[in-house]
Order: sequence, then C-alpha cells, then structure tokens
Amino acid sequence: MSFGGPRDRGEGISVTFVGWDTPAWHAGLSVDDRLISLNGEKATMESLNKIMETGSVEEMRLLVQRRTGEKEIVFTPGLRMEASFDMAPKPDPDRNQAKLLDSWLKDF
Repeated sequence: MSFGGPRDRGEGISVTFVGWDTPAWHAGLSVDDRLISLNGEKATMESLNKIMETGSVEEMRLLVQRRTGEKEIVFTPGLRMEASFDMAPKPDPDRNQAKLLDSWLKDF
C-alpha cells in the first residue's frame, strides 16, 4: 500500500500517513485527507482491504474530502522500492558503533 495509517471514523477514512515518493504521494494524497469513496464504493476499512487484497488493482479512484472541498485522485497503487537514505561506516567508530556494524555485516 502506498499510503498508510488510515482510520475509519464512520464517515470515510482519515489518512494519517502518506509515504514519501509513493504513487499516492505523487498523485497528491495528503495527511488529513478523508477518503469518501474508493473506486465508486463508500470508503470503509472493509472496502479498502477488499480492494488491496486482490493485489491486482491497476488504478485506484479516490474521492477525497479536504478543507477546500472534494477532489478526485487517480493513481496506480504500489510501493516505493527505493530507500530514501544511505548508510556508510564512520571513519572512527566508537566501540559500540563498531560492534553494531559488525553485527549487521556478519552474514555478508
């Protein structure tokens, strides 16, 4: 799922998190949006789970309520597969940092 943390409050689903650089983020879905309908069905956690369980949703049409009014958002659900951070060893790690690095790399 490309957005997460939804809360069903009986009158739509409140979006509490939208992952950076995900399809939902690029389509304009925002925290505090309230999903009114999902692909033409009333937005409930049950209808959201039903859509996502199929695993083959090519396009998702969301009717979203915002403070400025309603907006339709259309996107293809998916996950952002690229990490948004880089890791590199410190030039002079302390003992705990070196131990942690060794534990992460022990299987490589």
